[in-house]
Amino acid sequence: TIKKIGYRMDVASNGIETLEMLKAHDYDVVLMDCMMPVMDGLEATQAIRDAGDDIAIIALTANDSAEDRVNCQQVGMNEFLTKPVQRDKLQDVLQRFIS
Repeated sequence: TIKKIGYRMDVASNGIETLEMLKAHDYDVVLMDCMMPVMDGLEATQAIRDAGDDIAIIALTANDSAEDRVNCQQVGMNEFLTKPVQRDKLQDVLQRFIS
């Protein structure tokens, strides 16, 4: 879906890989899966924020409860999308955060 709407992406399989990729490359936005092995998306986001990085982080999760939304906001995520992600919603969010 990302490539179909005209964006380039890299994929990390867990939060540790995400942190390593952010150190090695410049990205405009992070689409953060909340449920990853090794280090989940909430922990990875907290580590990114603790390091002082203000990159836009968009939560991706199958869980759509008020508690899930609050947890994502509390660690510093900027937006919240539920899976399966609708193409138009994803495109709208990416356009808001990518200049």
